[in-house]
Amino acid sequence: MTAGQALQAGEIATSIDKVTDISSKTNNIATGISMFNLQQTTPQVVGNFGQIINQLSALVSGLNAMESPKGQSSGSSPFSEADQQKIYEALTTFVKVHQQSLSTLIGKQGIISMTPYSVTISAALRSSESVIDSLAYAIIGLVPTYADKAKTEKSSLEATLAQSISAYN
Repeated sequence: MTAGQALQAGEIATSIDKVTDISSKTNNIATGISMFNLQQTTPQVVGNFGQIINQLSALVSGLNAMESPKGQSSGSSPFSEADQQKIYEALTTFVKVHQQSLSTLIGKQGIISMTPYSVTISAALRSSESVIDSLAYAIIGLVPTYADKAKTEKSSLEATLAQSISAYN
């Protein structure tokens, strides 16, 4: 992508959906964490968080590189209402799936805290926080029709992320 090249709504939604899939896989792995497989599963969870961070960082870079059309006022979007809905729905699905993944990790904190892996999980959670914030702000700016709902989703995810970070600190 070159600077200023506009992403299409479908590309944005697909990128978010890919991250949602990784988060879902992370949840499936985390659900199965036990004392017997901690050595194998926890590095997979950390690796998946790395993938989530990398994918979201690339998407945020692409969104930030988009130029606003000349004369576009604040509160307007380069996307139709239907395209805004597509992007918003992808964000909503990501938030729900990622919250489940974070909740699972909170539930596994007792097992993981007895190992050095709690430090790596904590670092992965903290690293994901800023990129998720950046994504949310970029999306909110692109979907003014759904901005209030997107802000609610962002706040909800931030709260769960804060709980998970707190659990591992």
